[in-house]
Amino acid sequence: MFTAQYRTSAVAVIAGGEGRRLGGLAKATLEIGGAHLIHRVLGRLKSQASHVAVCVRAEAGWLDTVKEPVLFDLPAFEGPLAGVASALVWVATLPQIDTLVTVGVDYPFLPDDLVARLSGKPGIAVACSGGQSHHLIAGWPLSAREKFLQGIAAGERAVHRLQARFPSTAVEWPCQPVDPFFNINTPEDLERARTIS
Repeated sequence: MFTAQYRTSAVAVIAGGEGRRLGGLAKATLEIGGAHLIHRVLGRLKSQASHVAVCVRAEAGWLDTVKEPVLFDLPAFEGPLAGVASALVWVATLPQIDTLVTVGVDYPFLPDDLVARLSGKPGIAVACSGGQSHHLIAGWPLSAREKFLQGIAAGERAVHRLQARFPSTAVEWPCQPVDPFFNINTPEDLERARTIS
């Protein structure tokens, strides 16, 4: 169960990746450590926030196994920011939320303090490790929600370019013993993740 410090944050898992470099396999259905990625990621997040949702582009068979709210991408938007946009609309319906935390479904080793450390910052909080920024893993302050949506509606498709328009804070995690933001894009990444888990 989540603790009191997380009650003002909601999390959206961006799960619309088509897995083109993985032979077209949906990333959400890749198996690591005996669990599909979607369930592994949700399991790491549900104890960190009072509200967790899954953002997807369209209906998929694996959604039947998800108990959390499913948010479909708004038709006017494309790419990961389409999921961010649908999540920003969703959080407006929730009480007493001040931060939306977004993550990709292809990060199997997310840290237990992710939501706490990305929440409550004055600007966008961007997760970093090993000197690299992971722009989709971010805390979006809802005080600027309408401005974020306006930027996406204006046609921006790249998460890092949208974030560059706003004040931001880099939040660093150590890479040892495992980079918490190792993500899976290729068959080689998948095999490596399986050896780590």
